[in-house]
Amino acid sequence: MVTMIIYGPRRREAESFGQVTKDLFAYLSEEELTMYCFSALDTVRKFLKKSALLDMACVGIRGREEIDLLHQIRTLYAKAELLLVADATVSPMEYLTPEVRAASLLLYPYEEKQMKQVLRAFLGSCLKDRMQDSTEEKDFWS
Repeated sequence: MVTMIIYGPRRREAESFGQVTKDLFAYLSEEELTMYCFSALDTVRKFLKKSALLDMACVGIRGREEIDLLHQIRTLYAKAELLLVADATVSPMEYLTPEVRAASLLLYPYEEKQMKQVLRAFLGSCLKDRMQDSTEEKDFWS
């Protein structure tokens, strides 16, 4: 099972990412995806404090609050893969740091085709890494 959160400051954006992610994930993997979409910062922060597992996160960055959210995710889930969606209002020096360790980036404004392309690459890479980890674990115990 794979657990993922999607946070976008706009509800429509979060829902759009959620739908595309579900479709692509079903195409790329036979694993079960548990996904949570948020458009309110306080709600996603509460969820992160309660959730035991998080494998992937997609976070829309519009300001300092979202940068703080990235640090919270990293503190609680060091191995989670991160896809960032950012615009020009926030300097890349704020989110492209060793502490954040983003796996992928999509820049606003974007077209749906670009979103699908970035999500497919992100999910494909994450799932490939999971399958390699699983194979290594099986080899170890064999």
